[in-house]
Amino acid sequence: MKRSILFALLVAGCGHAHDAEVVSSYQARNTIGQAFSADTTRLVPNANTMTSEEGIKALATLLDDQLSAVGQLRPDKTTRNADGTTTIELEAELPAPGWTLRARLTPKPEQMCFVLLEPLATQPNEHAVDAAPWSVQDAYETVRTRAVTLMPSKLPPMDAARFARLRQEATAAAAAGRDPLLSAAEFVRVPRPLTSEGADAEYYTPPGPLQTE
Repeated sequence: MKRSILFALLVAGCGHAHDAEVVSSYQARNTIGQAFSADTTRLVPNANTMTSEEGIKALATLLDDQLSAVGQLRPDKTTRNADGTTTIELEAELPAPGWTLRARLTPKPEQMCFVLLEPLATQPNEHAVDAAPWSVQDAYETVRTRAVTLMPSKLPPMDAARFARLRQEATAAAAAGRDPLLSAAEFVRVPRPLTSEGADAEYYTPPGPLQTE
């Protein structure tokens, strides 16, 4: 009996294959988001002659690709630091009104880059949160799980027509009270869509009591 249980656990542990993570460290946060350090030498062919500026730009291009799959990209923002390095902020406006997903890239020594990825509420001004609509957290998870692999997005960019349709559906859902704020723990427990319709999928909201029954 013990041998059967052990075998079952080993099989369960083999589950689905996951993309390899290549980040060097994580930092815990009280709000929804993740901070990690990424090795930018993995993104360019001539890593030995790469400058810090080239490394962070390569990472910014990669993350812009991932962000464009979940929303509409806003223009990148750059800030010149006192040490001569450049911090880059990337941001995508999400279909849920009043929400964006931001990645902030700050160079570190030895071609490393500090990345802070987090969803932001935009009202009354942009700020980090500890609860967000299901779609916002799903967009964050989509980018987060791909960002740590330093691989391009598996999803195509969200075109303007699809964004407009999802925004209209999201606005209607919020007005009807069907798009509540969820904590990270609540988000994990919410049922996922049973089917995937790709670009034709409707804006998903958690099932209410009547729908659950």
